[in-house]
Amino acid sequence: MGDPVASKLRLPNGSFKIATDFDEVFTPSYAQEGSGDEKDMKTDGVFQGSDRDAFVCAFGESAEECVARMRKKSVFGKHPNWSVVSVVVKAKDDLRQEELALQLIDIFNKIWEEGGITCSVRPHRALSVSPDSGIMEYLDGACSIDGIKKFCQVSSLAQFFNEAFGPVGSERHSKAEMNFVETMAGYSIVSYMLQVKDRHNGNLMISSEGHLVHIDFGFMFATSPGGINFESAPFKLSQELMEVMGGVGSAAFNYFKLLLYQGMVAVRERADDILGLVSLMTPYNTMSCFGSDPASTVQQLRSRFRFDLETETDFALHVKELILGSVDNWRTRRYDQFQTLQNGIL
Repeated sequence: MGDPVASKLRLPNGSFKIATDFDEVFTPSYAQEGSGDEKDMKTDGVFQGSDRDAFVCAFGESAEECVARMRKKSVFGKHPNWSVVSVVVKAKDDLRQEELALQLIDIFNKIWEEGGITCSVRPHRALSVSPDSGIMEYLDGACSIDGIKKFCQVSSLAQFFNEAFGPVGSERHSKAEMNFVETMAGYSIVSYMLQVKDRHNGNLMISSEGHLVHIDFGFMFATSPGGINFESAPFKLSQELMEVMGGVGSAAFNYFKLLLYQGMVAVRERADDILGLVSLMTPYNTMSCFGSDPASTVQQLRSRFRFDLETETDFALHVKELILGSVDNWRTRRYDQFQTLQNGIL
């Protein structure tokens, strides 16, 4: 949109017509008298008074509150088409692999939605605009586990859930726990099938509704930090994450195991959708995640669907083995400890 002051649609009172053939007008905030914006600028903020509890400390104001505040202060806030999108601009960073990962994650989510399965992920968007730059969607209302521990001064994720969502057994806590379990199952499947690595607590986020969200897919398929594949567990299922679900033997953990099996079965039935997209990206081998032998990487992905297991019982036992191999895996613990010592990630 051009400079509205120079527009022929500008009316004498400072308002603007939306179009020459449209009678509706909008009035910029600077044209309103006594708008009180100057006062709002001094008092608006994330933390005010007693609102600084664990929830607000981690997530701040909601996305809706932020948009309303920005619209109120925008000179074009009265325009019916006014909108705002939060993005992260990345420079000197190849987002093509990130974009591929997020497209695959979206396919996983659609498979579960169409199958009526409640395990889920929270897809977001990335756009690579050049080999070394791009734009990523900002995750409103979410904070990394590392950030939660530092900002809210809690020692564990379970403690944060109790302080932010209420005591165990309360309606709000139960809803947050269910959201956590369902997304925990979804991202566990994604992490295993795509072999996503570098799963420290800086790359795991919690939403304001309790969902688990994975970010940063710079290492997957054939690549891993340092090239040593230290994170050999099928997926991250640390003691801290299990505590949020009530530990082994809890109803929530049993729900997680059921969702993991159902989600794996659904993905297996739609394997061609996933293999097709990955295969399309391999001929020119422009992404490091495929390694030196893209055909082998695709074959390894195919093998993780375990088409050799013909009965439901055999496949269920396979899923059980994946869970047992992930529960409080010592390599997962050591990797988290390394990230704490090396990078200060809690």
